[in-house]
Amino acid sequence: MSRQQMRIVIIFYIIFVVSHFAPLFGASMSHPALFLSRSAVAALGALSLSTAFAGPQCTTQPQSAWIDAGKFQSELKARGYQINKFKITSGQCYEIYGKNQAGKKVEIYFDPVSGKIVRQETQ
Repeated sequence: MSRQQMRIVIIFYIIFVVSHFAPLFGASMSHPALFLSRSAVAALGALSLSTAFAGPQCTTQPQSAWIDAGKFQSELKARGYQINKFKITSGQCYEIYGKNQAGKKVEIYFDPVSGKIVRQETQ
């Protein structure tokens, strides 16, 4: 299931839940404008959350064009990174959780073809 399809499923699920529990929120089907506005807010919230948690799209190249994962990890360690977790994401990235050269916790997404950083979060 693609991310877009998943977002649509989440939106419909939230609308279902809101409609099912509408009386608890002070809305009823006798007030459709209030019900629809609250449903729309819930759906937009779900869409923004699903976008916020989605990782980047790094490449569309086949894995045969990627840098070998073991070699890439070795290069990162040689550059001073400590890798606690290494994985391939659904967005076709190499992702690491660990520490950078300064010893700060990091989550970094790398393009597996070029090895360049696509997104980095440091604590």
